[in-house]
Amino acid sequence: MTQPAQEFLQRHCPKWASQILFEQIEIPGWEVIAAGGDIIVRGGSPSARAVGLRRFLEEYAGMSLAYAGTGARVTFTLRVKKLPLPFTPLRGALPEQKRACFGPMTYTGSPCWWDWERWRDEIDILGLYGVNEALLLIGSEYAWFQSMRGEAIGTDYILGGMSAPPFWPRQLQGKFDSILPPVDPMYLKSRGQMGRAIAERLRAWGITPVLPAFPGTASGSLLGVLRNGARLVPQPIWNGYKHIYRIDPSCAAYARLKEAYETQMAQLFGEIERWWDPGEELDGYALPFEGRTVLHGNAEAAAALTQAAACRVDEPESNPLLYTLHMEALSRDKPADLESWLRGYARRRYGSDQTEAIAALRLLCSTAYAQEGPAPGSVFAMRPAMSLEPTGTGDAAEANYNSLSLFQCANLLLRVKSDMPGWHYDLCDVLRQALSARARECFTRAMEGFAQRDSRVYERGANDFLGLLEDCDRLLRCEEAFRLDYHLARARSCAKMDAERNNFELVLLLQHSLYGAGGVHKKQGYQLHGQAWREWSGLLGSLHMKRWRGFFSHLAAHFGERRFSLETKTHPLGRSAYAGNKFYEQMSEAELDWMRNYMPTNEEGGDLYDTALEICRKYAEYAN
Repeated sequence: MTQPAQEFLQRHCPKWASQILFEQIEIPGWEVIAAGGDIIVRGGSPSARAVGLRRFLEEYAGMSLAYAGTGARVTFTLRVKKLPLPFTPLRGALPEQKRACFGPMTYTGSPCWWDWERWRDEIDILGLYGVNEALLLIGSEYAWFQSMRGEAIGTDYILGGMSAPPFWPRQLQGKFDSILPPVDPMYLKSRGQMGRAIAERLRAWGITPVLPAFPGTASGSLLGVLRNGARLVPQPIWNGYKHIYRIDPSCAAYARLKEAYETQMAQLFGEIERWWDPGEELDGYALPFEGRTVLHGNAEAAAALTQAAACRVDEPESNPLLYTLHMEALSRDKPADLESWLRGYARRRYGSDQTEAIAALRLLCSTAYAQEGPAPGSVFAMRPAMSLEPTGTGDAAEANYNSLSLFQCANLLLRVKSDMPGWHYDLCDVLRQALSARARECFTRAMEGFAQRDSRVYERGANDFLGLLEDCDRLLRCEEAFRLDYHLARARSCAKMDAERNNFELVLLLQHSLYGAGGVHKKQGYQLHGQAWREWSGLLGSLHMKRWRGFFSHLAAHFGERRFSLETKTHPLGRSAYAGNKFYEQMSEAELDWMRNYMPTNEEGGDLYDTALEICRKYAEYAN
């Protein structure tokens, strides 16, 4: 563990690296002491020493590991040349147990587009939290490709039976056949190289990479191509997608392909300590899935957790406060007092523990972070309908708090005005959710006005809604992590050739609209549309603004008609059918046109503080 820890220190705080030394001793936990001007981190295992290092840097250097936007994964509030020595020894226990992180859906979100530098930072952070087991899917696609090549199958057939990065995890699980297949074998080779580097870094921290076992499935593109005793059995259709085939375990091809796949995985990753069965459900708490940009969860419950066995998270770049609480629970030996914890969190994240900072976090933990059950969907990203519907599957239609408290929280953060990246990120994130929550109320008022044939109420509600959507798009433009153009560039950077770069841009747009090129049921259409919704600048201002303007204009054209309705005959997964009537057919055509013709604007926003202050003043009745 000493080598990756020293590398972490050299990269993030080189002026302190020589001051910290590591010792392995036979104790069940960890301790940090001062000796001759040095800081000694001792522990009985790599994980124990890593946790001890984190605890010391948090307490004495103000280190924050909570995500704070692009280029700011690790921050410090201490700016001096030498670290202060600990007054008294710091000690803690770390029992031998599983402390796992990541699940299959993690690789449908931003991690599937991370470069090596971003992965290295995240792995270092996992090590510092004491994680000792992490699911790793990157690289498995190359092992699959290589094992199929051993069957003397043409490259085009193999590639045609695979899926783009965010859809690969569900294909491994046997949910569907290929979606937007990769076109470049060199891309797959680069994924193999990335996976191997990730596995090596994980092992250097004492973290076991858990790798996907042979899935036992094959694409329909291999029908008649996969020979030598292969029997392919069609699987049940999942949410209307093109079904995938399962290789009959009793046929000769199954054992042969399984052996070939495991050999390729071993060549790529070395000795594999643990396999993950793609049909296995992993335990552990999961934040809102598919990377949806919603602040949601229960901070009190997270603070009460101790020695947790797993923190399964779909998106490590969202809900930083709650993610931190859950990651700390992996090594926490007693419940955290939430009030004092929030003070420490504010000091590390904002460089301030002034009253307003604590009050803002306390308010957040009594509203968005005081929730159980499904997270509320985004009304901005919801496919327009005449009543609130879940934005994506598993979303709640309503929130259990109103927008007033979130505007108050944003206003408190404005009074802090820190130069720390965490403050900028949180101000943008909280105000984003405040605007989104307020828009729910405006939508409800507009629909009430339409139902009551009150044009003034309808017009005010609709115009206020569109104004909030425009303001949210303008706000998010100020923070790179909330901009669609940034994420498109991230996806493009994973490719090795222009055709693949264009393909990956389309993949990202598809993921946030129709969700997959399949899923077309004759009557129900794209059932999983909106599955990976996010409130991002560019996405709000193009796709969602276009849909909502069309919706409100359509209702205005039919205002006062007694029998007017946009109700569809069926409601798959609790939502209006995708192309259930003429209006939704036209909307689907507009969505396809948006995907084909969208061009990133790369338009940066103004100063975040000024923009947020202007927006809060505009909605002053909610912000004070």
